[in-house]
Amino acid sequence: MFSNVINFTKTLYAIFQLEAGPQKLPSSLPLLVGSLIFYVLCRLWVATFDYSVVAAGFLGVFDAVLLVLMASVPLLLLKRGDRILRTVTALACAGIAVSLVDLFLLFLLSDLPLPVSEERMDGLLSFLTFPVLLWRLLMNTTLLRYALSWGFMSAFALAAGHLAVVGFLGGKLASSLAG
Repeated sequence: MFSNVINFTKTLYAIFQLEAGPQKLPSSLPLLVGSLIFYVLCRLWVATFDYSVVAAGFLGVFDAVLLVLMASVPLLLLKRGDRILRTVTALACAGIAVSLVDLFLLFLLSDLPLPVSEERMDGLLSFLTFPVLLWRLLMNTTLLRYALSWGFMSAFALAAGHLAVVGFLGGKLASSLAG
């Protein structure tokens, strides 16, 4: 059991370094469900910096559903359904890692005593956490390239589309929930 955890951690590390694809992960439904639940919780926690808990919870679930659809639909259309578990698990684990880094930066930056207004502080936080968003985009693009056997631009368009829909449509829906 312990060696499986170490092997899983080593595989995730290789994936985070963009040296391996989702095919290296074990195909496990409990692992997928656990990673998706933790993904939703991490995305919820990050979203609480901008939204109420209810709206952040909606945004976390919305993001996770789109993540599953982003990977599953093309794989089903390409008749590669056997790759869905591993691909979604890898995307969720990558999202968890990026969310944890994002949380660290948000906590660190929100406690700095900067003499700026609330609006300028939000803009500063967005600017300083933008590299984390780019890292998430690169991770998702690489994982989709491996899973779908597509070129960089096609995988990039799919990953960027996911982030755009979550950012704009999900943000608007979450804002309407907040009141």
